[in-house]
Amino acid sequence: MILLTGDRHSGKTGFILKLAEQTRRHGRGVAGIACPGLWKNKMRNGFELLELDTGRRHLLSMRVPGLRPIPYMFDALSMEKGKRALSVRRCAAADLIIVDEVGPLELGGGGWAPCLQSLLQLTAPVQVWVVRWPLAQQVQIHFNIKAEFADISQENCMSGLLEKILQKT
Repeated sequence: MILLTGDRHSGKTGFILKLAEQTRRHGRGVAGIACPGLWKNKMRNGFELLELDTGRRHLLSMRVPGLRPIPYMFDALSMEKGKRALSVRRCAAADLIIVDEVGPLELGGGGWAPCLQSLLQLTAPVQVWVVRWPLAQQVQIHFNIKAEFADISQENCMSGLLEKILQKT
């Protein structure tokens, strides 16, 4: 288990998309989800859901002014598609499982939280959960995991993660 950390807007999602691409180039399977931001007028306006095993994309959420504490309205159908993409059935055969991202929703029992306990039962694949640095310790405690930390700002982060994935398989 690896928690990939970085600050807000530091490029964590772009980083894991490159990691997924490099993993595939080595003939390895990738499953899970990535949630790239959607931008309008230099402001994050929502998120897209990318199923990493199929490449299918869905509108996940849109910003709703005044909505608190999380300013996004989530599409229920896309959430279900994301949960299916994180199912043990779809992830078990992969060499790399990515969950982008584990944050306040999951710490409160929402978002992708219902899938995470099941994924923790898998021992073979490398799992990379994307987490904002300030929440990394909370995620580790909440999900009762012993994780390695990988910070995207570190020079050899990509090559180190790729090496771990290739060694495991």
